[in-house]
Amino acid sequence: MTRRTIIALFVLLNLFACKQKKSNNYATQILGEWKSTRYGIDKKDYAFLNNNFCENKLGYLTRNPGHNPDKNIVTFLGTKTKYEIEGDSLKIFNLSSKTWDRMQILSMVGDTLDVENNNGTFVKYTRVHYKIDTTLSQFDQVVVSASGCFGFCPANNVMVDQAGEITYYGEIYSKKGFYGSKIGTQQFEKIKRGFPLIDLTNLKETYGGGGCGETISVTFIKDHQIIKTIEDFGDQAPTEFVWAYTAVRYLYQQVKLDTLNKLPPAFNIHRLQFGYGNKISHLGQSENFYLWNLLKQAKETNQLVKGKYNLKFEGNHQLLKIETDGQLYQFISKNGNKHTYDIGFNFVKRNPKAMGFKIKNEYDYPY
Repeated sequence: MTRRTIIALFVLLNLFACKQKKSNNYATQILGEWKSTRYGIDKKDYAFLNNNFCENKLGYLTRNPGHNPDKNIVTFLGTKTKYEIEGDSLKIFNLSSKTWDRMQILSMVGDTLDVENNNGTFVKYTRVHYKIDTTLSQFDQVVVSASGCFGFCPANNVMVDQAGEITYYGEIYSKKGFYGSKIGTQQFEKIKRGFPLIDLTNLKETYGGGGCGETISVTFIKDHQIIKTIEDFGDQAPTEFVWAYTAVRYLYQQVKLDTLNKLPPAFNIHRLQFGYGNKISHLGQSENFYLWNLLKQAKETNQLVKGKYNLKFEGNHQLLKIETDGQLYQFISKNGNKHTYDIGFNFVKRNPKAMGFKIKNEYDYPY
């Protein structure tokens, strides 16, 4: 073997070793949570884990063919997938398209990652080191409701509590009807851990503005008291909050749903609001669904209702009215039948901020 050949082999071996070392450095350096600096529908955030697993924080979705209003128009495929690093190429398996999303690693220095996607766009990611905020992490129930939109957006409601009990109501472009299910308490704790990634206390109550898009409303409850409700129009809320409520929003697709067979027919109601003289409450959609759940769990009683409020509703044409003092709710049917239910506490007095009584105007629902 000539000296020139030996030198050439030595150079090639060194180049290979450097490339291999570079790849190994990427594999180690990439572990952790990364947020994209992009905004809008192209924004993707990842957590890279050991054993070539990663998590797309917003998850993967598929849109089902057709526009049947009684079926899921969007299917949630989960957040966890696989990734590979080959040299300076990062590949992430896309659960929606069943293909690998490829990007070239341009640089990875400290907590900054620069890549170029296959379509030629450049994206910068920053590594995130979270300081967990536990201010609102002690909630024992959470409700996530989707309003629907002037299109094919799903409209539904999901509530889950610390015992793992799930209640679901699908209105349109999702599994329609009232259902129940259950998860383990550990899974509920995982849901809780998702929300304190951001300072919930200082989040605004409303994000985004008007328009024809969907609004996601999220209500946190502790000891039957509404701690806070946040409404997000068009994914304008902070990224970590969207991650957290997305996991709850599609929870009903990850479990086996059972029809609520024992639900009294009169309870087929929604859009609940308290009427008081010329005033009406303005409960958010998720707060509304929480109240509905309280009625679902209430015990029937023979106590006399000294009605102070009329509970306004939609959905049941056989029901004449509902009278309540905040704790007892008397359902009066058009045929004269009466049934009274006790939720165990006065909802109005316990949640004065959520009630938001205002003078009724022309834009309120025509109950």
